[in-house]
Amino acid sequence: MTRPGRPRCAVVGAGGIGAFFGAQIPAAQGTVVYCARRPFTRLRVDSEIGPFDAPVQCLTDPGSVPADWTGLDWVFVAVKAQHTRSAAPWLARLCSSASRVVSLQNGIEQRETLTPLIGGARLLETAVYCGAELLEPGVVRQRGGARLVTEDVALATELAELFVGTAAVVVERSPDFRTEAWRKLMVNAAANGLTALTRKRMGVLRVAEVGELARAVMTEILPLARADGAQLTAEDVDRALAALRAPGSAEATTSMYQDRLAGRPTEHDAIYGAVARRAERLGVEAPLNRAIGALLTGAC
Repeated sequence: MTRPGRPRCAVVGAGGIGAFFGAQIPAAQGTVVYCARRPFTRLRVDSEIGPFDAPVQCLTDPGSVPADWTGLDWVFVAVKAQHTRSAAPWLARLCSSASRVVSLQNGIEQRETLTPLIGGARLLETAVYCGAELLEPGVVRQRGGARLVTEDVALATELAELFVGTAAVVVERSPDFRTEAWRKLMVNAAANGLTALTRKRMGVLRVAEVGELARAVMTEILPLARADGAQLTAEDVDRALAALRAPGSAEATTSMYQDRLAGRPTEHDAIYGAVARRAERLGVEAPLNRAIGALLTGAC
């Protein structure tokens, strides 16, 4: 159960994902502060159920965090993986051993990356399924569902309680989060790199040759995921590819596609670099994923 009173929450990284999930915390459930590089004074979410505005308290300097805001109830880490270290001053100010930290980041290295930065707080890893795009600071466009797949632990129940009152967010607890984390990484490896390199939306995966390349990327990850304890099969690849190539997904984008078009650094290391590091550790070959990572390193 959450502690008595209105929980105090912080969202570190007010991009599309961070701003969207922060806006979903009902006002009656908690107070939210957004920690961002660029200030904004309003937060508007344009979703399929219609636009809505959320209360905003935005900080741009870790030094401006009030002393009594140290050790918040909830801290959501939503910066891109490559910016995690730069978020360390925020986390040092906001977290204590009594805090609960939720990672909304991509990749399979969330725990090892964040644990040294959060002051002994409890950490909940998630696999995020949400199409949210930041149009400008404080303006988010979101399409489709919003699902957080988490470890099956008590902290996940507390997170679900925080989102009581909104139908937009589903918190799904998995008894095998390792498999879910690898499933999300597999999908990211197929979609993010190929949309970023081609600079095309998800519809590019419907091109036969590109679709087969996406299949090969995911198939290469299977033995690595299994060596790491995940229970993924060729059928999981088939289902993932069918979802990625679904007609309704053609105009969707990926975060790497968005960053590539905007000239921003991409988080390819959190996906393809993580595959390469885990492959090296476990003695599994992953040349195709290494190649895509190398191309993105050169391109970005």
